Amino acid sequence: MAGYTAAVSNRGAPAPISVDDGDPIAAADPSGIRLPDSDLGHLRRVLMEIKKGLKMAMFNRHRADLFEGYIGPAHALLSAFLEVHRVCELKLEVSTFAVGDTPLMEDDSQEMNIIYPLWAAGIRLLIFNEGILPLDLLRFFMTVIDFKKSSSSDDLATHLWKQEFKGIEWVVVADFELAEDDAGQQEVEIEVEQGRPFLVDTVA
Repeated sequence: MAGYTAAVSNRGAPAPISVDDGDPIAAADPSGIRLPDSDLGHLRRVLMEIKKGLKMAMFNRHRADLFEGYIGPAHALLSAFLEVHRVCELKLEVSTFAVGDTPLMEDDSQEMNIIYPLWAAGIRLLIFNEGILPLDLLRFFMTVIDFKKSSSSDDLATHLWKQEFKGIEWVVVADFELAEDDAGQQEVEIEVEQGRPFLVDTVA
């Protein structure tokens, strides 16, 4: 099985672009060391808009015809980012989305939490690719929230994989354990695999 390898572009950095409000999105750093503050702020706005659109959709499930409008602002912001960077990789901690070591959004809510269920399923990296569809973006997070109530016999990572969300990938820790050291408990990742190999390994 092929392990996960982070994609690093070797192309020259594209020129900055602007979104509707005129705020520039700085070009990606080819070294991949750290995104500029303007990009980090832009991604925070993406995540806040996802939460807002998701809340509207969850409270108005009977109005599926309005779903695309609910998630539209988040999708437009994300698409503007992806037009420049092609890919958006979000690191998952217990209750936080981060890029590298920089936290973007914390979600410690009991209901409609979109981070902890993914983390608990072993997902440590969430990847959005260029071409992601607005309804797939919304359905992905609705599926995460609804999973506890579902009758699926699969784990969450496998259940998500079976939905075939276009433009969304994730990295799963195939096996991990908690170890004690002087600093307390730390997660020891044994092997990291991407979504499809993980499923094949699980059902084989």
